[in-house]
Amino acid sequence: MAFNANTVWEVRVDGDDSNGGSFNTNALGTGNTDYSQQASPQIAVTDAVTNTSTTITSATANFPANCVGNGICIEGGTGGITRRYVQIISRTSATAVVVDASTGLVVGTGATLKMGGALASPGGAFNSVLVSGNIVFYKYNALPFVITSATISVAGGRISPVNGVYYSGYDTTRRVRNWDANRPTIQLDSSLSSTNIVSSTSYALLESIIFDGNNITLGSGCTHRGSVWRCKFMNFTASGATDNAATGISEAAFCEFTGNSGAYSCNYYHIVGCVAWNNSFTPFQGAGTVRDSISFNNTGASTDGFSASRKFYNCIAYGNARVGFNLSNAAESAAYNCIAEGNLVNGYAGNSSNPFVVNCADFGNTSGRLGSNVRDLDPINLSGSAFVNAAGGDFRLNATAGAGALLRALGLPVTFPGGAGANYRDIGPIQHQDAGGGGGSTGGYIIGA
Repeated sequence: MAFNANTVWEVRVDGDDSNGGSFNTNALGTGNTDYSQQASPQIAVTDAVTNTSTTITSATANFPANCVGNGICIEGGTGGITRRYVQIISRTSATAVVVDASTGLVVGTGATLKMGGALASPGGAFNSVLVSGNIVFYKYNALPFVITSATISVAGGRISPVNGVYYSGYDTTRRVRNWDANRPTIQLDSSLSSTNIVSSTSYALLESIIFDGNNITLGSGCTHRGSVWRCKFMNFTASGATDNAATGISEAAFCEFTGNSGAYSCNYYHIVGCVAWNNSFTPFQGAGTVRDSISFNNTGASTDGFSASRKFYNCIAYGNARVGFNLSNAAESAAYNCIAEGNLVNGYAGNSSNPFVVNCADFGNTSGRLGSNVRDLDPINLSGSAFVNAAGGDFRLNATAGAGALLRALGLPVTFPGGAGANYRDIGPIQHQDAGGGGGSTGGYIIGA
């Protein structure tokens, strides 16, 4: 019997892979307690007795009445049980429980049993028993989780996501799509080379995690067909994050990319609300769309702010070592409502298919606004920097006439089709806030408003 789809798993730096590590949230409403959210197991005994049914007994365990739903890790004993994760589905008495494993628990005595307590390895053996709907929570700690093995599903091993599973970091708010300021870090060990942290062809979601390549040789961050949300990818020398296939459904949303020196930092089909800085190769590449994203101060003789994707909407390219928006690497490329400022070659460059640049702004690009083969419609030429303090990473629009002020409430479409309403969004991803909270937006830093 597989683990319940509503099972949540807890992984902590101070946990242990021999702990129970999981809880079936269906059991919460019946008075049971989740004991996985602690470093140590609630029960740890060495006198567990198993048989080929689903019953496990222990004379000393003293299983509490509220234990149903909790995970158990059992191993060893006279039956030589290989470490196995199971889940309590009913409690017979203080010395006996029924678990979800209908086969595989051989007859044996003296087995080690731990109920509750968090796991320690982000991609440990538990990964092999995950099912769609499960959530794996990584608890924040100032210390990183360290990937010490290039093998998957072992202690210290790489993560191989399972279809339909959420892998979510948190600090104080234990739920998916949280906005906790602190995120756990998963880091490659300095002894490794030519490996990645995450690899699979599954459609899983990774969120609120910092992935650190530790600058190891040919280290990569994430290669999978799912999505990444509010993650940070740093110090990778091969690649940061890629969708492993141009599937058309993968997405990188609200992510950060910095200190990467490999072929790309982000190569997803859809990219939204992301920021990349201080990378030594073009950070944003892909086959789909990039929206509401910022690429700045990326270095290297052939490094552009954005490249390859077919469509760019409401993005900023600032201070990059070559072109701000390189529209030369994909057919049907176009840029809308974008800002190119202070790039060391052109703001916008094209190719033989003559891509469109529509309602886009520029200022201070060393070789001018345009490279060759660009159809430039409704260009906006600024007389000064558009930003409050670009050198300090503050890309809010300033209020200077002919500069940031000119871009306010100028984004297309001015009026939505069909008379749905007027549009007051600014050009670029970050929307200004009028005095008193009125006007074109509701906040000083709004992605995708």
